[in-house]
Amino acid sequence: MAVSPCDGPAARAVRGPRARLLDLSTRYRRDLLAHIDAEESAAHDGADRLLALYPPSEDADAIRGEGCVICPSYGISCEGLEREWWSEEEWDDFRERAG
Repeated sequence: MAVSPCDGPAARAVRGPRARLLDLSTRYRRDLLAHIDAEESAAHDGADRLLALYPPSEDADAIRGEGCVICPSYGISCEGLEREWWSEEEWDDFRERAG
């Protein structure tokens, strides 16, 4: 069992309500941190299960762009930022950087 800062000589010098408040706040902090650690572990395990079920894949036909998905023209009269607006120079630069 860990020694509480409330058990040290400085804490024992504090008497009455202040000592109780220090003890309660220390226990609350420890319990809260333990709860947060448990939630993070559960979320991590859940993410690992989802990753196993749905492994990442590369989609060459996917459209990337800042606002394409919510734009009312997307898919109707516009094929997205990269397909519509990029010049050949921008594509060449992209291909060079991407390897």
